[in-house]
Amino acid sequence: MLDPFVRLHRIDENSAAEVSAVLAFLREVQRAHDTAVLVVHHARKNASGSAGQGLRGSGDFHAWTDSALYVRRRRGDLVVTVEHRAAAAPDPFVVGWSPSATHRRLRISSSRVTPKPSPPPSPAAPT
Repeated sequence: MLDPFVRLHRIDENSAAEVSAVLAFLREVQRAHDTAVLVVHHARKNASGSAGQGLRGSGDFHAWTDSALYVRRRRGDLVVTVEHRAAAAPDPFVVGWSPSATHRRLRISSSRVTPKPSPPPSPAAPT
């Protein structure tokens, strides 16, 4: 587990050539040792569109992933969206902590996420 990606290098994250070289090395490690490589990366602030397209820097990072979990805060909830290269993704879900006197446990609090509310319609222009 490499957390966060920005601490692994001293490259320009916006340069596809530089990012792809780091990611190629990580893919070599993965294949040479027959292991998973988990990399934590951050999204741009106020990113819109698909979760993968909201990642900071070069789009090569999104293209490199085999499976990705995107965690976003929505109205106080942590919403997890999953993407897979070769399989259909499950519906997004909400995770949180189960309060307990002795310990905390991560729980899935909902298998379905309520969609974001639509913005209110703009007032009609005066005629």
